Formats: sequence, C-alpha cells, structure tokens
Amino acid sequence: MKKSITLVTGSNHTKEVLLEQLMDYLPADIEIKGYAFDEGIEGIVRDDLVILSSGTVKEDLINANIFDYNCDLIIAKRTINFDYIDNIVYLPIGTNVLFVNDSAEPTYDSIEVLKKIGFDYLNYIPYYPGHQGGFDDIKIAITPGEVDKVPSHIEKVIDIKARIFDFETIIEILKKLDLLDERTNLYSQKYLKKIINIAKRLSQSNIAVNELNKHLSLVIDGLNDG
Repeated sequence: MKKSITLVTGSNHTKEVLLEQLMDYLPADIEIKGYAFDEGIEGIVRDDLVILSSGTVKEDLINANIFDYNCDLIIAKRTINFDYIDNIVYLPIGTNVLFVNDSAEPTYDSIEVLKKIGFDYLNYIPYYPGHQGGFDDIKIAITPGEVDKVPSHIEKVIDIKARIFDFETIIEILKKLDLLDERTNLYSQKYLKKIINIAKRLSQSNIAVNELNKHLSLVIDGLNDG
C-alpha cells in the first residue's frame, strides 16, 4: 500500500532543506508533502505520517486548530548540517561568536550540539529576535540559515545552513514506514560518505594552509636577507 508523508515546519527555508533530506533517503513511491507556517497552511494537517520540525510547530498547529490528533506523529530532533562546518574549524580558541537563530529553543539546542561534537572552545553568545543583550563588540556570527536575522554590525557571517534531521529521527521515520531493514544500509552509507567528504575537505584545507605558511616563511626570510 502506497504511503504518504506530510512535513510541517516553521519557515519555507527549513521546509526545503528537510524535504530534500527526506527525498534523499526515502523511496520514490512515497508521496511527500511539505508546509511552512510562514507561507500559510490551509485545511487540516493529516496524513499516514506527519513529521513536525520542532515542538514549537506542534504548539502552532494546536493553537491554529488545524491538526488531526489521530495521525501517526513524529516530532523531529535536529542537528547541525556537517557539510558546512569547515569555516568554524579555523576560528581561534576562545573566540566570541554570536549564534543567531529564529527563536530561543533552536538557538540553545544548536549551541549544545556544536559543543558536543567538539566545538566547545568557542564562546557562544545566543541571539534571536527579541533577545536582549550587549553584542556590539562581537564581530563574528554563526547561523543555521538565518542570515537575515544577523545584526548589521557583524563583520563576518558563517552560515552553516538549516539544521537537518538527526540520525535517531531518520531511523524513527524509516521504522514508522516499515522501511528500516530495507533502507538502513543506504542511510549508513550516505552518512559515512558525508563524514569522509568532510574529512577530505579539512585535510585539503590544512594542506593549503601549510603551503601558504611555507610561502610566507620564504618571503619573510627573503626580506630579512635583503
């Protein structure tokens, strides 16, 4: 029997990123529909499986009275998109960075994820619309796709793109659709390939940095000889 999925997110940007991830891991015969609150949602949200990008989205659906409680439901857990973390690696230890997102919950969640995967040597200052605080002395911002919310005085913006479904959520989706045995190997292979590609890019960056340092050393030595 053909199954269908409905994804509901807060923003169109997040919707597009998560739809792409779902289409990458699910077979083509599963129909996937996507809705975002910032585009407006007409009618009742119902399907074989409804996936919400956050608990906040569930609250929005309930408040709008457009959610069918009889649907099979997954409230997604999301993580950093590792494809875009290269530029964070080279920030000096102890750098103050503004972490910019659209609301409090995903802001603090993202900071915790970055710390857990090893980026705990930076000083993160959370920032989201309505958050109060003095940020004028901070010149670098990291944001998961919310570039438009970065304060105008920031000199360097590192966009790590919208957060994606984490491993646990993808496995839960496959299980709900009775695809766990069929698709787990594919997902594992794609995940491993992504990690390998990140390692390759970082290695190439290190080689480029080392070559630049050698070149600068030769230039400086030449200046001293002169």
